[in-house]
Amino acid sequence: MLELLPDSARIENGELALGGVPASRLAADHGTPLVVYCEETIRAQARAYREAAPDALVVYGTKAFANVALLQLLAEEGIGADVSTLGELAFARAAGIEGGRIVFHGNNKSVTELGAAGEAGATVVLDAPQELDAAVQAGLERVLLRLTPGVEAVTHRSVQTAHEDSKFGLSPEAAARAIEDASRRGLEIAGLHVHIGSQLVRLEESVLAVERLLAFCAEMRERWGWAPQVLDLGGGLGIRHNRDERPPSVSEFVGPLVEAVRDGWPEPVRVVLEP
Repeated sequence: MLELLPDSARIENGELALGGVPASRLAADHGTPLVVYCEETIRAQARAYREAAPDALVVYGTKAFANVALLQLLAEEGIGADVSTLGELAFARAAGIEGGRIVFHGNNKSVTELGAAGEAGATVVLDAPQELDAAVQAGLERVLLRLTPGVEAVTHRSVQTAHEDSKFGLSPEAAARAIEDASRRGLEIAGLHVHIGSQLVRLEESVLAVERLLAFCAEMRERWGWAPQVLDLGGGLGIRHNRDERPPSVSEFVGPLVEAVRDGWPEPVRVVLEP
């Protein structure tokens, strides 16, 4: 079963050890229950994303575990932060992550939060049409829009985020109106964001989402001459929970998504990934 555990997991003297430290010593030093993060595993995953997409901005989904030490470790590997609250933004800044490597989004952002994100130099993703007003009020000049591409990821319904009834993002029709409205208000829509769900163990739906994202971009370019500078492809790659599961590796998941963008969009665009 060691293949399901962190990279540094070993059986030493008949006992589980992590990072060379026996589990019994960890329990004695820190008490139980105890969650242990393996630095070796985290660095390996970070490097896998950087190798799979060397030109992309990779930002860690801080909501998974907001911890300054973890964010500092990831920052050492060139990973930024995906945040959705003022607290998560503060953690990222405390970890030394500069604003240019922070993405701020979520579907319940206040004007105060938007303003703080703007002051930090973070990239803000608008999640609903009414957020245009809040963004202008907060003094933002450049944002992304979250597009809902109508893709049902093969995962638990509660962590699907891109189907037509999702509470997240804008439909293509609403996004088109938002791009036009933002232009009139002097707010630059620099690109689009898409995220179809969590614990994804198939690639097909993610590729389909990228294809629909690019189709929308092509329509906007033809209609208004608008083209994205940034495409945030989200995250959601799942992990193994038992020996029978075989989710894609980082390279198997990220490679085809980045390739779909490069093949499907002829102009230079910055790719963002959110593991």
